[in-house]
Amino acid sequence: MKLRLTLAIFLGIINSLGGRASDDVLLGCPNLKSMAEALSKIEQGDWRQISLSQVQALWPSHLDGMDCNANTCTSVWHRGRIIDGHCECCTAFYFDNEPISGEPSGSLNSIIISHSTPNRKKALDAAITLCTAVGLPKQYIASLGNESMQDFSWENNRKQQRELNTLEVRISRNKSLWELDIYIGRFIMEQTGVANRGATAIIDASHSSQNHRRENFPSQGGNFRTPDTLR
Repeated sequence: MKLRLTLAIFLGIINSLGGRASDDVLLGCPNLKSMAEALSKIEQGDWRQISLSQVQALWPSHLDGMDCNANTCTSVWHRGRIIDGHCECCTAFYFDNEPISGEPSGSLNSIIISHSTPNRKKALDAAITLCTAVGLPKQYIASLGNESMQDFSWENNRKQQRELNTLEVRISRNKSLWELDIYIGRFIMEQTGVANRGATAIIDASHSSQNHRRENFPSQGGNFRTPDTLR
């Protein structure tokens, strides 16, 4: 009897908070600091050489297969908080490569982050934290939140190659919550001895950001095949 009363009180508190762990964090949403630390490490790496298992080792939350066969996945995601089939806090990683010996050969293509907060200020704070972690230049950080949807691009020169980084940030209201959606892409523009592929990269970036959105995450009741590489 005492256990039932305690459980009833606990559920009542949770319902009154609208599923919130506190005034700042929704239940099921990952820790922003841990996400930012992982994103910073991924940003510093060569995406052509980042494998599924390396992403799994770096990411603070477990990743399930999203587009998989019996051996490997070309996309994986974290199902943090899903309400009525709608992702309020989810993250996905996409690879554009062929599997080799049951493991992607590298070439992380893009990252999608969907994060929900109780108010717009928290959504903007989250955008600043995560966009800083992925290397968005300071002059762009200052403009975050000026529009509901913003696109950024900048180049990096590292390891004898020019990289085009693309970032789409969307902050919008959905009922009582504020939602932050971030699309992160990276493409090789030029390598030593390789012709410039900048135009192709920009087209690919636009195409990817249009197809990889919060609305395209599977519903909670989806059928997920988890290969051995994710177990």
